[in-house]
Amino acid sequence: MNAQGAVLLSTEQAHFSALGSWPAARVHLFGPAVPGWRLENPLPISVERDTDHRFVVSDDIFNVYGVGESWDAAVGDYAVALVEFFEITNDGHDEQSRQLLEHLKRYLRRG
Repeated sequence: MNAQGAVLLSTEQAHFSALGSWPAARVHLFGPAVPGWRLENPLPISVERDTDHRFVVSDDIFNVYGVGESWDAAVGDYAVALVEFFEITNDGHDEQSRQLLEHLKRYLRRG
């Protein structure tokens, strides 16, 4: 669980090597995301390190990302960005925004 409460559900490669490098990890987030928001279904994300050794969390579904000095900080930044993306999409009035919002609602809910 990170500081915002999102649960890391599973990992495929979440480990450090003997040299201290960080291989990319595929994990799933589930549960409380940020106050007032919850991930209802496991959301697959990737966790990597950038050239400045910060953690970068991203997904391949909505193309949202978060960055932080720690794993928890990056997941928290990602969760905030996902909620902001939801709110921006919710303000859209075109058909593409409505379809994207319905897809987002499969994962992210208020509450």
